[in-house]
Amino acid sequence: MFSEAHFVNLQSQSNVYGLAKMSMLCGKGKILVASLRGTVYSLEYQIKEGKLSPFTREVQFTYIPGDAEIISIDAFNRTGTESGIVIGITFIKDSENKPSQFINIYSDWDPDRQYSIENIAQNCLSQELDFIPFDLYHEAYISNGISETVFLLSGNDNQIHLYREDNVSHLFSEAPVQHFFPEFTKINDKVMWFDIKYFNENKNRLTTYGCQNGHVAVIQTDSQSNAILNEWRLDLDGPITAVRIFLETSIVEPPDFVHDILKKGEDSKVMAENNEAMSLHVPEYHILITSALEMAVIFRDVLKNGMSDPYILPESDQYDSVLCSCIMDVNFDGLNEILLGTYGQEMLVYTYAKLDEQQNVKKKINLELVKSEENSPDKSLSSDDHNSSHDDLTLSSSASTLSSSASIRQRARSASLSERRSYNHHLDTPTLDSVWKKPVSSSTPEPQYGYKLIHRRSFTSPLLAFDKMDMTGDGLNELAILSLKGLHILQHKLLKASQTVVDKLQELASLQMFNQLNVTDFCAAQDKEIK
Repeated sequence: MFSEAHFVNLQSQSNVYGLAKMSMLCGKGKILVASLRGTVYSLEYQIKEGKLSPFTREVQFTYIPGDAEIISIDAFNRTGTESGIVIGITFIKDSENKPSQFINIYSDWDPDRQYSIENIAQNCLSQELDFIPFDLYHEAYISNGISETVFLLSGNDNQIHLYREDNVSHLFSEAPVQHFFPEFTKINDKVMWFDIKYFNENKNRLTTYGCQNGHVAVIQTDSQSNAILNEWRLDLDGPITAVRIFLETSIVEPPDFVHDILKKGEDSKVMAENNEAMSLHVPEYHILITSALEMAVIFRDVLKNGMSDPYILPESDQYDSVLCSCIMDVNFDGLNEILLGTYGQEMLVYTYAKLDEQQNVKKKINLELVKSEENSPDKSLSSDDHNSSHDDLTLSSSASTLSSSASIRQRARSASLSERRSYNHHLDTPTLDSVWKKPVSSSTPEPQYGYKLIHRRSFTSPLLAFDKMDMTGDGLNELAILSLKGLHILQHKLLKASQTVVDKLQELASLQMFNQLNVTDFCAAQDKEIK
C-alpha cells in the first residue's frame, strides 16, 4: 500500500500539534515540524542533478527563545495573493519562574519580493497569551461571498480564540469569535481538536469539536446570518484526541486545462447542469471521533441522522490510545479510507465495505446487546474490557468491541436526548429514540455494510500526527507521519499507481469506443427508417 520514501530524525520530540504543511508556488508541498525544544524543521523535495531528493533544514524563526517549548504550529496561503504565506507558532517559556505563553504570527507582506521561508521567519508579530494554547487551526470565514482566512486557537480557558489580519496594516489581532463562529460560544471544557466544512455554495457550515472531558459537539450554522440551525452533542469516556468531517468519496479537482477544454467543448452545458445540481445537493458528511480511552467511532450522514448512526472501528482500541487520524484514498478506488495512528506504534487503515458473514453476526449481537441493555436496570457498560487479540476474529475475541460499541451507543442516546438543541429543523432528522428503541427481531434486515480493517503497519515509536499532500509534484499525495523519533514520508507504490492509471485510460478508451458504436448503430437505424 505504501513504501517509506524518507525519514527525518528529530533531535527533540514533537507533539500532536507539531505538524503543518505549506503549498509552494510550483504546486508542490512543504512540511514544517516543530519540536518541543523550540526548533522548527522544513522538509521539501528538490531536483538535484536530475534527481528528486528530499531536503531538510532548520528554519530560524525570530522571537522564539532558546528555552521555549513549542506547543502548536500551523500555516496557510493568504487569501487573494499567490505568494503570501502565513505561519503561526504558539509556545510557552519560563520567565522568572513563572510560565508565559505567546503566539507568533509570521508573514512576508512585500508582494514584490520572491517567496522565501527565510524572509517569512524574520517578520514576526508576537502576542502574549493569558491562557495555555492547544490546537492552532486555520479556516476560511465565508460570509455573503467574501472569504478571509483566520487562525483559530483553543486554550485551557475553555474558549476558542480568533485572530484575523487587517487588510491595511497586515497585522493580526484577536477578534471576538462569536461574531464569526457563534458555534464556539457554548464550550464546557478544553477543546482538544476541531474541524469545519462549508457546503451548499458556502451558505452553510458544519463544525465539530472534541473536548478533554469527552464532550463532542456537531453544529450546523448558516454562514450568511450566523444562525445555528442544528446542534448535536455527545459525551464519551476520556479525552477526545481528534475529530474529522469527511465525505465518502474522494474529490480530486482536475487541472485547469481540463476545465478550459470542457468549457469550450460541447460538454459545457452538461458541466454547468451538473454543477448546479451538486450545489443543491445536501452532502453526506460523516464524523470520525477518536478517544484516548475508547474505540474510534464514525457517525454517518450527520446532517440527516444526527449522531444516531454510529459505526465502531474494530480493533481500534487494541494498540493503546489513538492519537491522530487522516482521511485519504489509499487504493485509488475513489472512496476515502480512514487512517488511525496510535501510541502503540501502529497505523490502522479502514474502509467502508460489505461485511462478511461473521462480521454480520457481530453486528446483530451488538444490536441485541443494546436492546437488552436498555431493558436492564443497570445501563452502564464498561468500555475497558479490551483483551482480544489482533488475529483472532472469532466471536469470543469481539467481546470488547461489543461492550465498547454498546457503551458508546447508550451514552450517545442518553447524552444527545438530554443535551441536543434544535433551533431551526429544516432537515428531516430522525430522533435518537426512534433509532435505538426500534425492536430487533428476526424480520429486521441485518446491516450489510460497515468498517473493516484492511491494513496495519508497525513503526518503531508512537505516532503523533498525520497529514497528506503532494510533496514530489507527481500528482499523488504523500502521507507525512510524525512520530516521537522523527518524520516519516510514505509514498504510494509507483508501479501500482502507474498500472491504475493505465487501467483507467483503457476503461475510458473502451467507453469512448462503445459510445461511438452506439452513435453509429443509431445513425444506421435512422437511415433505415427513412428509407
